[in-house]
Amino acid sequence: MQNRKVVVLANLPASKLRGEKSQAMLLAGEKSDGKTPGSSIVKLLSPPVDANLGEKLSFYPFYDESFPAKLKSSKWAPIQSCLKTNEKGQAVYVTETGEQYLLKKSPESEHGAFCDNLPNAIIR
Repeated sequence: MQNRKVVVLANLPASKLRGEKSQAMLLAGEKSDGKTPGSSIVKLLSPPVDANLGEKLSFYPFYDESFPAKLKSSKWAPIQSCLKTNEKGQAVYVTETGEQYLLKKSPESEHGAFCDNLPNAIIR
């Protein structure tokens, strides 16, 4: 993971992970490998190619200029269940009606966060 650009969820309450304090969660795409039952392919989510290090990403039009409050796990679960990669491997929020909102740095940007070669996967 050294020198790797990744997407993190940074507004979670701090927790201990293997004895270390964790203040963010890496986001990754996960999909069945289609060969072995219960076995899956997991790839880290990469930020949009036009994003700068540390830049805030949003699912537009869901955008808030302020830094969001700490997100409790009870609030994260329903959000996470709507996160997928589309047929191009881009990270999207999928509404109940099937609308897809791309995770990107600004409304004008054409580039979104993505998982290389992992289309139609869930994001965890």
